[in-house]
Amino acid sequence: IYIIWAICTAGWGSALYFLLLAAGMPAFGIAICEVLLVASGVYYLVKKVLSSTAFESTLLPTSTLVGAAIISWVMVVSTPSHNVPYGGWDAWAIWNLHAKYLADCNHWQNMFLNVRHGHPDYPLLVPGFSGMIARMLPAIGVELPAYFWSISIAIVIPVLLWLALRPKGLLVPAWAAYVIVTSPYYLTQAAAMYADMTLAAFLLAAILSLKLLPKGDVQVIVSALCLGCCVWTKNEGAILAGLFVLFHWRALLPEKRWPRLVAGLSLPIAAWCFLKGLYAPANDMATGLSAATLQQLTNWQRYSTIW
Repeated sequence: IYIIWAICTAGWGSALYFLLLAAGMPAFGIAICEVLLVASGVYYLVKKVLSSTAFESTLLPTSTLVGAAIISWVMVVSTPSHNVPYGGWDAWAIWNLHAKYLADCNHWQNMFLNVRHGHPDYPLLVPGFSGMIARMLPAIGVELPAYFWSISIAIVIPVLLWLALRPKGLLVPAWAAYVIVTSPYYLTQAAAMYADMTLAAFLLAAILSLKLLPKGDVQVIVSALCLGCCVWTKNEGAILAGLFVLFHWRALLPEKRWPRLVAGLSLPIAAWCFLKGLYAPANDMATGLSAATLQQLTNWQRYSTIW
């Protein structure tokens, strides 16, 4: 719960930063609002979530914590060997480039002019986080916070799997963690500073929140926090979040729980709507639709490939 809450707070911080930047708030005002966001998030976690009668907090065994520490250490040691300068293509040409724009309070809207190659319609959780840090601490640039975020998320995924599966035994979580932390492809993605891994982490966190937390308000609010961050991470995140709610509506919507779902989605969805409605051009998925797209529905070879 602490790990999921931490990454969701960072996602909300990115959404808040974009909204305040668009409103023209100066850097010190944004910093104060971000501090208040973190403080209120910690307060809600302690007073409302952890103290809930439906939430049973138990101490983790020492072996589980040691395993999580080993996974984190292996990731930190292994990832630098897969580094490339400034990250992969998507990092320096899209995500970190967007972050550099977002770190500039005067010219940040120019990012929406780069329609041909820059994909200015993409949601801004990852570049928003890097741009916010770079604006508060101009000396470090955007690459350092982007790399820190990417590596942290890469560590979060196997650690979450380990913590979630460890109560069911040792073999399955150990094998899952081993497969991830020894995968060259995974380590390369971690060092590339792409947004795909961030989307995967929030989707995984939403699944674990719904499956492992006790049924009730806490389960809904935490799942909604994760889904909102999915939407604010990539265009595909909106599709995944919609499908998630569609398939789990019985757990998320009944018994007057929908206000918690709306509350958890609120800030990232507001930032997403503001971005899409006022600034971003049509996204590449929408502009790629045509009559040929509908004809693909009758191409049975595509279904066999998916199967």
